[in-house]
Amino acid sequence: MKKLHYTLHWLSNFSILKLAFECIMILFYGFDRCSDRELSSIIYLLEIEDDTFYYNARMLIFQFILLRSLALMALLFEANPFRKQKKANEQRMIAYKNLQPSKELISGLSSQLELKIKN
Repeated sequence: MKKLHYTLHWLSNFSILKLAFECIMILFYGFDRCSDRELSSIIYLLEIEDDTFYYNARMLIFQFILLRSLALMALLFEANPFRKQKKANEQRMIAYKNLQPSKELISGLSSQLELKIKN
């Protein structure tokens, strides 16, 4: 990760998989599990520092809260009953304007209605 360009390195801080992977690797192999003369080879090969665990955990919590709140806002926007009601009212008004006046004296009793009997 240290070999990336500065912008890509900055963008990698927002990758959920990277943050979670680093947290898990630090939990398994970090936090001074080795003595002073030993070195965790996995942590060394992945170029992960022990002090990044809390930063990664904070970033994961922040992203979780941010993404869940955005999903909730999108759900509330899509399921807004007032917006759907306004749209339905507009469709009713268009249908009402297109109605033709009826020529029948009593509604439902006109010559246009036919009684079909199955044989």
